Amino acid sequence: MKTDRELADACYRNDLGAFAYRAFKALNPGQRLIANWHIDAICYQVQQMVTGEARKRLNLNLPPRTLKSFIVSV
Repeated sequence: MKTDRELADACYRNDLGAFAYRAFKALNPGQRLIANWHIDAICYQVQQMVTGEARKRLNLNLPPRTLKSFIVSV
């Protein structure tokens, strides 16, 4: 049986949204991330691009400080 850490690692490898939330927590330990639909939408679109199910270009038109660069660079 797999350990909890191995299961978490598998989840982070397969789900960009889960990885982005965890990466934010690791990189910004004192700040709180409030989950919102736009974070999940960006992660979904980027994951579609990585797997080849969508085009290789994505135009993100969102206001500053909405985690666009953070999610795409992660």
